[in-house]
Amino acid sequence: MTPTEINQRANMWALKSLGVERVLAFSAVGSLKEELPPRTFVFPDQLVDRTKDRVQTFFGNGVVAHVALNPRSRPCRTSSSSTAP
Repeated sequence: MTPTEINQRANMWALKSLGVERVLAFSAVGSLKEELPPRTFVFPDQLVDRTKDRVQTFFGNGVVAHVALNPRSRPCRTSSSSTAP
């Protein structure tokens, strides 16, 4: 099963139904900077979502909405940095 075959909307619905208020997602990627060797943990200040081949929204069928995604928001920074090693 590839990542695009995972029904992320069903997973988000299940988490919400359990009372989850925030989801911190991560990814393993490499760096082209010598000063960031393998196993370095960084907090990005930019995000590019290149997800393809799956439904991109929870809205539709006449419902129009915008949900801002800000990885630098205070709740994201506070909860993620307080648990970093």
